[in-house]
Amino acid sequence: MEKILHNIAENADTVDIELLKQLVKKLRPTMFRSNKIIIKRVNKLIELLKENEAYQKGLNRYLNTIFSTSDSHSLLTESGILSSEGFFSESFRKVAHIFLPPVPQENVLRDIVNMVFNKKSDYIWLKTIPTKLLEELLITIFQHPSKEAATKNFTTLLNAIEILIHRVTAIGLDPEIIKRHPDLLNPESPFLIVNKEVIDLLQNIESSDNFSVNTEKLKHCVALIKECDRVSKKIRNNQHNEGASLALTYLLQRMHQHLIRILTLLEILSHFENKEKWKPISVFLKNIVQYENKKNSIKELFLKNIGFLAFQITEHAGKTGEHYITNNKKEYIKMLYSAMGGGFIVAFLTWFKTAIYYLKLAPFGESFLYSMNYSFGFIGIHLTHSTLATKQPAMTASKIAASLDIKGSVEEAIKNLSALIVKTFRSQFVAFVGNMFVAFPVAITIAIIYYWIVGSHILGDAKAFKIIENLHPWESFSLMHGAIAGLCLFLSGIISGYYDNAVMFQKVPERLKHQPFLKFIMPKSWLNKLSYYIENNLGSLAGNFFLGIFLGSMGTLGHFLGLPIDIQHVTFASGNFGLSLVSVGSQIDFMTFVHTVIGIIGVGFMNFTVSFGLAIFIAIQSRRVAFNKTGLLLKYLFVHLFTKPLEFLFPPKENTEELENEGLKEKSED
Repeated sequence: MEKILHNIAENADTVDIELLKQLVKKLRPTMFRSNKIIIKRVNKLIELLKENEAYQKGLNRYLNTIFSTSDSHSLLTESGILSSEGFFSESFRKVAHIFLPPVPQENVLRDIVNMVFNKKSDYIWLKTIPTKLLEELLITIFQHPSKEAATKNFTTLLNAIEILIHRVTAIGLDPEIIKRHPDLLNPESPFLIVNKEVIDLLQNIESSDNFSVNTEKLKHCVALIKECDRVSKKIRNNQHNEGASLALTYLLQRMHQHLIRILTLLEILSHFENKEKWKPISVFLKNIVQYENKKNSIKELFLKNIGFLAFQITEHAGKTGEHYITNNKKEYIKMLYSAMGGGFIVAFLTWFKTAIYYLKLAPFGESFLYSMNYSFGFIGIHLTHSTLATKQPAMTASKIAASLDIKGSVEEAIKNLSALIVKTFRSQFVAFVGNMFVAFPVAITIAIIYYWIVGSHILGDAKAFKIIENLHPWESFSLMHGAIAGLCLFLSGIISGYYDNAVMFQKVPERLKHQPFLKFIMPKSWLNKLSYYIENNLGSLAGNFFLGIFLGSMGTLGHFLGLPIDIQHVTFASGNFGLSLVSVGSQIDFMTFVHTVIGIIGVGFMNFTVSFGLAIFIAIQSRRVAFNKTGLLLKYLFVHLFTKPLEFLFPPKENTEELENEGLKEKSED
């Protein structure tokens, strides 16, 4: 390190950054070095600079030479801030830069930071340096700044703030923002006022001597900037009720980044003449290196933008799915009857699908009719308020993820989460039972009645044996096909949430009420009812329709690709098994029957596990919840399993005394 400092002192007037890269490389730890080594190296550098004035002056002059000959505007106004190009253009640009990075320019400070901190993990070790220690290092290096360098840096700061404040005003008056907050066009709009006040502050500073900043004006500007951020957050929070879009989310994120950057630069500006400026500069340096190391990260872009949109979508899906969690015996019985209704409808859908199969259509025609059979069947299940097993997990995951957003007592939150998982499992179990124990006998009944009337079985022997063979738990792809169906169930939940979000964001109910043709053919009361129905059901209808398309076309897709891709759903599997038994029941042995039943249960397990696992993963990621209490959660679940195992399958007995007290409370409230 001393040799590098000696070389820098001898070449202090050069703009070659190779020496700076060597110095950073000397500080950079190897992969397996501890944080203590990094701190030790920084302390060693500070010690060398303090002991040898020539090293300190040489490094000071060397860095000031680089700063004075490079453009720092892009570093201050663009690094860590989303571009104005929009989400998709930004995504394509990041991908393009991964494969073909832009040519770095040695006279641009942002590119110099990239070339010096050229390892993608540099921000990690830099973050481990205590801010106080980094502040001390910077003070040691720049303890005797030249007047010329200070003036140039001060002017650059003023210019950067001016650029940023103009951009904030432009974003605040964007049509997408105005649509959500029309008041922002008024003269009292914080985005118009903050522009005038900040420009006035900057002009006041430029006309003064010795970089003096009017404290009162500065405080007023900071208050206005925070007010702009508050308005931005208000619009963002209103998306819970009004729906979200990627374009609006991107704009709000970009606005927030600009406002935070202005506050940072104003803080540096306010302490420019004293040592207190080095604290915000130290923090800013760490952040800048992190921004530059991650500037081509698609994951970061996703988390900051699509993550919020996914949060809105899963939240809307969660609202649809809250009634899928049973809390007491009454709701449990209601879920059972609802699932029995779903099983009854599915039994007929299996018959219709068999009829389509025997039409022997071209692959496209067969796939289309399969899809429509599923889609309209699922819509029928929704319209009759019935339940399809394994569809609930994709809906209920958001509610469970919300309980992971732990605030307050961690242990209490984990207990509540454990109880919620038990309720979800219990609700899923009764849905399985309701579907299977109705779909199976109803399918058998349909097959028998069909045989009595027509004189032949619904399923031919070859097709019946093929269905039974495809349900074998380990000699077929049934479990994999069950997982594929779970993926389709998960996607249908996301689609359902997307349309529930879109119906609010696009103001579909209000627009329907003003649709000329509908106004012409419908009375106003009917149109109001239609608008209300669409507002509350479009997501479910769309989710069910697309689920039908996924399930109906997956087999054809597998055939087209030459891959073993198909679907198995537990309720349809039990219905198909019922139809097969009527055809070839006398020709199969007991073990084949057992294997098929195990296969159907395995399919149900895969349906549930995949759809629920994916949904809860997306819900957690969209909320950006750091959940690290898996061990404690498993402990509570196992304790519950061993102490009250039946509660995983059946609702707990209700306390009569508590019910009476609740009844008395309701009467007193009435």
